[in-house]
Amino acid sequence: MARMTSAQSGPERIDEQRLHAWTQLLEGHTRVMHELEQELRDGHGLSLSEYDVLHRLQDADEHCLRMSELARALLYSTGASPA
Repeated sequence: MARMTSAQSGPERIDEQRLHAWTQLLEGHTRVMHELEQELRDGHGLSLSEYDVLHRLQDADEHCLRMSELARALLYSTGASPA
């Protein structure tokens, strides 16, 4: 009979302390992003996504990027992973 390795048996359970730390990190990140979004909207009428696009275009050669290049360059997105 074959022995199961940890990779075969599924993800390792995270201890409560680490889980709490990750939860706090994610909640803090969410609060900071919300505050940044609100400040940009209130001060300039922009979302973080819109600001990110403008920032990338500002830094690009001749302030121009192909849509595919812009999509890869964006930092703030819907959470999709870069391919």
